[in-house]
Amino acid sequence: MTKDEEINEGGRPALYVNGNYIFNENEVNLIIKQDFKTEKDLCNYIENNIELFCIDVLNDIYISHSREFSINKKMRYNDNKKIDFFIKCANKTYAIEVKNPTYKSELYAGIGQLLTYTVLFEINQIKVDRYILLTTKYDEIASKTIKKYNLPIDLYIFCKSTYLKLENGCSQR
Repeated sequence: MTKDEEINEGGRPALYVNGNYIFNENEVNLIIKQDFKTEKDLCNYIENNIELFCIDVLNDIYISHSREFSINKKMRYNDNKKIDFFIKCANKTYAIEVKNPTYKSELYAGIGQLLTYTVLFEINQIKVDRYILLTTKYDEIASKTIKKYNLPIDLYIFCKSTYLKLENGCSQR
């Protein structure tokens, strides 16, 4: 079996041989189904399957989680910043911002939110090992932005049957 055949075999439909896993939106749209009507539906699905989500997607063992986790514990802001999921697992803690975007700009805003949250978690002395932007739609510019600036954000493109994981803009599966 050649590397190209192995890569295109079931379960690994979107990996490229060269290691620079850059996707285009058409390729991802063939892989990722649009299973969720709203962001709330997506969050409910994750929460209802949180232990499996941790094992299958995060590759970690679930300990606990908070949904709509309030970050501003030590600061007095009028707007209480909340991240969609704060998950504690056996090996790491995860801060996850979830997007089921209608517009690409929602993904760009999600990147900004996560960068802001990194500062707030630090100010509040809350340890986070991985920051994740989990979305149902892929945007090449968002991925390239994360990679170009080496942002501390992993991008997950997610549906019920599979997911793509882009660490600092590069794919893993």
